Amino acid sequence: MSAERPHSARASSKALTPRGRSCRSALAWAFRPAAAAVLLVTFSSCLQRRDDDTSARQNQCTQCHGSADPDTDALTASAPGADLKGNTGVRYPGVGSHALHLIATETHAAVSCEQCHVVPEENDAPDHYDTPPPAELVFGKLAQAGDGPAPRYDFQSQRCSNTYCHGRASGVWTLPKPAEETCGSCHDLPPPSPHPRADDCSTCHGEVIDEKRRFINPALHVDGTIQQEEPKCGACHGHDDDPAPPPDLSGQLDPSASGVGAHTAHLTGGANSRALACEECHPVPNEVRADGHLDGNGVQVRFAGGAQATADALTRATWHRQSATCSGTWCHGPNNDDSASPAWTRAGTLACDGCHGMPPAAPHPVVENCSLCHSPVVATDDEGQLRIAERSLHVDGVVQVNDKTEGDCASCHGTSEMQGAPPRDTLGNERTTARGVGAHEAHLVTSGRARSLQCEECHAVPTSTTSPGHIDTLLPAEVTFAGVARAFRAAPRYDSGKCSGTFCHGGSFVGGRPSGGTHTSPDWTIVDGSQVTCDSCHGMPPPAPHPDDASCGDCHKNIDGSDEFTHPERHVDGEVTFFLSREDAANAAQ
Repeated sequence: MSAERPHSARASSKALTPRGRSCRSALAWAFRPAAAAVLLVTFSSCLQRRDDDTSARQNQCTQCHGSADPDTDALTASAPGADLKGNTGVRYPGVGSHALHLIATETHAAVSCEQCHVVPEENDAPDHYDTPPPAELVFGKLAQAGDGPAPRYDFQSQRCSNTYCHGRASGVWTLPKPAEETCGSCHDLPPPSPHPRADDCSTCHGEVIDEKRRFINPALHVDGTIQQEEPKCGACHGHDDDPAPPPDLSGQLDPSASGVGAHTAHLTGGANSRALACEECHPVPNEVRADGHLDGNGVQVRFAGGAQATADALTRATWHRQSATCSGTWCHGPNNDDSASPAWTRAGTLACDGCHGMPPAAPHPVVENCSLCHSPVVATDDEGQLRIAERSLHVDGVVQVNDKTEGDCASCHGTSEMQGAPPRDTLGNERTTARGVGAHEAHLVTSGRARSLQCEECHAVPTSTTSPGHIDTLLPAEVTFAGVARAFRAAPRYDSGKCSGTFCHGGSFVGGRPSGGTHTSPDWTIVDGSQVTCDSCHGMPPPAPHPDDASCGDCHKNIDGSDEFTHPERHVDGEVTFFLSREDAANAAQ
């Protein structure tokens, strides 16, 4: 390859020397008979067309450059060697590194002439010897392999750049180096990221090179194709059969490096969690060249599994690369607490309250003994300390609730005597001024004036701890009136801590008429007796058409002459009781 500078246009034949101009111009240049005779003999062979006779082809090419060598193929013998002026030193651009490229070495196969410039089919083919030196450089498939910028040759510095075979920059064309000195001059050892920091080339390229960096198949080196075997993942990151860092692709071992971070903590689970699978945080390629694996853009975090286990459609698990934190993940914030996710690069062990409160925020009840409801996961040791009993069930995307709490409502609120009704409420409050406590006890315990109510008359009673509408919604509890509250077509409602329109408190009276009560919309958190006097729910007597007679016992036989209830269970039961049954009457007479 003779190369010094590019051409933008062919030179005029008048400017050519006898060796560089066309045969016809050369004959015209000859002005002496002797010189003309010599040129005629010489260039008449140039004008002959090539055929399959390699010896003839060799003789034709080597008449101008290279040297006739019967032990070498025609094109190799034609390569300078000797340039058009007969120079043989490599310092001459017409000679340079031709021999180093065209002869196979211990590191690469021979590079064919057409990989650097056009090989003419005819001696007088255009752009062959009809332009002055240097020869035009036209890179072939090898130099243009890969996805980088177009290769070029700088005639000033005598260097190639952006070629596949030499990388971004080659050595100087006129300063060839022995092959054994060039390893690492075309690419780093190892190449830069995204190539892993592993420097044992044979791990992935064992078909070409051995573990001592000796080329076992030079013909496959610098051939335009990366000869790559499928190594184990641990060959590039992690170690042996464990692909998880450390080390990362850069060889880092410390968790403060983002490529290392909390990999170990997640994949072992530590003392408190199950071991996560790699694909729960990012795709796992099925081969080295899989899309998105070695594309230089870093690991593409894409959450799956437990991280996405949330009922909140507006909350999406997200990785923030700049701060190296997650947000919206179920595993680090089951209460949708984005601040719960620690920095990926922060070393240490998370305590129980690292991801959720102890206890979690409402609507979770204020009960710190996790084992009451979550005994499949949590246990209490002999010293009363909580511990994770079954790591495989912790942080698995499912709230593990045991059967022990079914039917034992008092585990979270109230007492066994009160069948789970507050006080205490789910937040631990015991005063009636707290909405979760209020008048629960006043309704559920017989006062002597009215029957005790059932829980389901004011709200739905769940059949299990995880029933819809139980612990899956925020406080306050949903009030769903039934039974007596709706007697006589009443349309009760609960709003801002007050009931209204209920039959039981006189908000809706018999026949839809007014009751005349003074507190028909009682405040739930006022439990001082001021809202449960006889005239609180209806007048004494109720307004017309009720008779203007306050002697209740005259008509309502469950009340005695002193206006005391002999049968309070028949008061506020959704019916207007005038006469008792025979059985009730007999009991009242005793």
